[in-house]
Amino acid sequence: MLDFASIKYFFIKKDSLAYRIKSIIGFYPKNISLYKQSFIHKSIAEKDTQGFSVDNERLEYLGDSVIDVVLADYLFKKFPYENEGFLTQLRSKVVNRKQLSELACNMGLDKLIQIHGKRRSVYSNIYGNAFEALVGAIYLDRGFSKAKKFIIKEVLGNYIDICQLKNTETNPKSKLLEWVQKNSGTIHYHTIANPEKESSFLSRVILNDKEYEKAIGHTKKEAEQNASFIVLKELAISF
Repeated sequence: MLDFASIKYFFIKKDSLAYRIKSIIGFYPKNISLYKQSFIHKSIAEKDTQGFSVDNERLEYLGDSVIDVVLADYLFKKFPYENEGFLTQLRSKVVNRKQLSELACNMGLDKLIQIHGKRRSVYSNIYGNAFEALVGAIYLDRGFSKAKKFIIKEVLGNYIDICQLKNTETNPKSKLLEWVQKNSGTIHYHTIANPEKESSFLSRVILNDKEYEKAIGHTKKEAEQNASFIVLKELAISF
């Protein structure tokens, strides 16, 4: 049975934005203006009647949070016996900037993005950002349940193999050390036996004299990898 939005757009041309959005997310939009905004890069943004910039950055912020919640819930249930470090790193593999950019292009979002022509090659994250903005638009337009359905059914179901991604080797510590070397920084790991939990370790990264949040691991190596991951995430360094 067609819902109201489906009936509304039933006779819309196949080259319309509404039809193209439906082919990507699996259902018709209600408020098409949200989706239009999700593809507007700040380089061509205009001001609304109140003087605020109309671009996709606020939708990107919202979508990023929705994606994190959906993935956290999905992975928590899919891997009931894995620890927090495993779940956090696997979620990071899904949402790292390279992965999201490739995902966006595979879904055809790159053809919908409006950006100043000369600047497309300058902004390496525009495609992943547009994907997050699209999720933000879905959330505002159709609610959390529809956004969750899109992420799980359309994205994870058609574009991302979680089990394959799970077996992809990553080394946050090596990536962080490489970044420090390239940027002439200083780094130190402070790793000790966890006084509150037997057979585990606590590690903290001190990068350029700044101390970051502690991480826990079953081994010193795991604790330092998890601590490195925290820094990579805070500095928005993809790996």
